Amino acid sequence: MTDSESSRLCSGCSTTLAELDSVLKQPLISSPTPNEILETNHPPIESQLPSIRDFISTGRARMRVLNAKFAALRSSNCSIEALQSSIDKLLALDVEIRKHKGAISPLRRMPTEVLSLIFTSTISQHGITESAPWTVSAVCARWRATVIYQPRFWTFINLGYFSRSSTHYLRLEIQLQRSGELPLAVQCSSKDTSHFGSPELRLLRLVCEHARRWGKLSVSGSSYLYSQIVDFVQDRLVLLQELEIEVECPAYEGNLPALDIFQDAPLLQRVVLNQKTWPYPVLGMTLPWSQLVQYGASNSWDGHLHALASAANLVECSLEIQGSGQPPGASILLPHLLRLSLSHPTFLECLETPALIELYCDYAPLLLPFLRRNLCKLKTLTLSHCYKNPADDSDLVHIVEEVPTIVNLGLLPGLSFPIELSDTLSSRPDVAPALECISTVIGTGNDIDKDRYEHFARAIDSLWRHGRLRSVKLCPDYGFSLPTIDSIELLRAQGLEFLITEGDYQIFYEDVLPSQFQINTNKDYNPHEIWYDSDDDF
Repeated sequence: MTDSESSRLCSGCSTTLAELDSVLKQPLISSPTPNEILETNHPPIESQLPSIRDFISTGRARMRVLNAKFAALRSSNCSIEALQSSIDKLLALDVEIRKHKGAISPLRRMPTEVLSLIFTSTISQHGITESAPWTVSAVCARWRATVIYQPRFWTFINLGYFSRSSTHYLRLEIQLQRSGELPLAVQCSSKDTSHFGSPELRLLRLVCEHARRWGKLSVSGSSYLYSQIVDFVQDRLVLLQELEIEVECPAYEGNLPALDIFQDAPLLQRVVLNQKTWPYPVLGMTLPWSQLVQYGASNSWDGHLHALASAANLVECSLEIQGSGQPPGASILLPHLLRLSLSHPTFLECLETPALIELYCDYAPLLLPFLRRNLCKLKTLTLSHCYKNPADDSDLVHIVEEVPTIVNLGLLPGLSFPIELSDTLSSRPDVAPALECISTVIGTGNDIDKDRYEHFARAIDSLWRHGRLRSVKLCPDYGFSLPTIDSIELLRAQGLEFLITEGDYQIFYEDVLPSQFQINTNKDYNPHEIWYDSDDDF
């Protein structure tokens, strides 16, 4: 650098290049903060915070000087070595500043208890993020310590995840150790026996050795997988509370082994059996029926009658009924049943449910007599169309008239909101005094037209004006364009929740009908097909 160049002023800070060059040659400012704070993610103590903030302030000031030096050098005829030296200084100082800013980051100083709560939300108990504890524990030393020493993060076991890892058996052993003695949620699935080999069977045998700790078991796939579990489990299932089995068993394979390994599970309360794989043969069931609270299954008419006769404590029930039959001599009393879904509405003739508050089923003429007989305080009624029993408009009106406790009324695709019911709600404020939510389809083929929608709109207006209605969920059928009705737009502006799914039956179906009450046999005549989506194969 010549004398004239060294005496030239920097336009950015009125400093000569010689002075900037001397700044460049100065060593980086030193920090009193220990490397164990800067090089790790351990939080600093309170007394170290002032010096860390002071370093950041001083470092930013020097960064401005170095930036000015670099800009001046770039505009001069300096050597590449000088430019590179300036860049190295800038990068090194930037790294140090970032380390110190990280040391005082709120995340660094977040209490371990708060971190644990955040991790809990990422480590699902439903198989969505089964690798989460392994991923979280690999981020940093603090996160690793937080996760490793809390057994609840390691209690979900998806055998499909371990079978995809080259160190599958060792990982499963480690996870079982880290879970301590807490109850396990175990999930395994396989479509056919070709997915099974020695490694998979070793994994299955290992997790079956901890059967005494199973709190929830989900099995889906081939009958071979199920039979292996029956063979491997030797311990009493003392902690098992939830059981889900979806086993595909073609007729040529014969009958499955009876579910006798579950008959002595003292805490078992929730059972789902082949509710999604309903076309396959019914499972042989030996269960502690009297202690079950939730039950969903595919079975024959008589099979369900046999099960329910011993399950007097049920609170929720979803029945996929294969075939038909006759009511028993005396109705089966389910005194605690609150929520019921069933595929065959005539099965209602077999039941007494005085506490029922939610009912999901096809429409049938016997529905009204059932409601009259039980005198239950029904709050949710969701009906679907049955091609064998076309809905009677007057029946739907009588149901709403005679069950004044209905809060949520849902009519699934194929069963539209009748004009007679709309007119009744419009003209009689005393009808449906508790009704708050209506879910229905408008426009099914040529049967529903603009006139029907206008009647429906008047009913909505009347219900809103009388202070009851809160929400309307509407699904226009394909090819039916909803006309704009000013009264509806006004109600929306006043706060009415008016949702339109624009002909998307699936969204409407899943929103109106809770997943645990969705059943499959209606697919023969229902436009909503709820097919079983298996998880990763094991």
